[in-house]
Amino acid sequence: MRSTLKWISGTSAVFLLTTLSFSRPAQANETTFTCSTSQGTPTTVAQTSEDEVPIIRFNSSYFNDRGWSPERRCQEVSARFQRFHQAKQLRYITVGTMNRQRIVCVAESKTSGCLKDGLLFTLKPTSNANATLRQLFGIKDQAAGPLSESRGRAYIDINELLSRRSNAAPRNATPKKSVW
Repeated sequence: MRSTLKWISGTSAVFLLTTLSFSRPAQANETTFTCSTSQGTPTTVAQTSEDEVPIIRFNSSYFNDRGWSPERRCQEVSARFQRFHQAKQLRYITVGTMNRQRIVCVAESKTSGCLKDGLLFTLKPTSNANATLRQLFGIKDQAAGPLSESRGRAYIDINELLSRRSNAAPRNATPKKSVW
């Protein structure tokens, strides 16, 4: 009887250890950013646990003569979104200036400027930065969306944006016109 109990205890311990070592923790709420094609247009998308959410459509040819086709911009910007997300720095998106050019960038809070190396992409020189940010993320009503303003600068809460877009049906917030 004693040897049977030892065998059962040993077998249970082996089973428990095997189960623990092979089970992976659930990665709920994990998001990845990639370049995909949406409606025939290169698009930065966020793949959430619930949905694939279009973020930015790249259909402008403005930067083509500088070697930045819509496909190349999509690949680069998507990689930047993913890098900032993995570094846990992708919380707020805002506008700023870098090398005397208007940019869309990552910010630490609703009251801070761009992170030092927080460039997501450069805007066209003639763009109104705050209006472009609203258009880019399809935000029409500040009170009803993930947009807030501090000292005249617009801020997008990326988590709230993804949550709203993922739960929206139909998803009409996706901009049809590229701004970059």
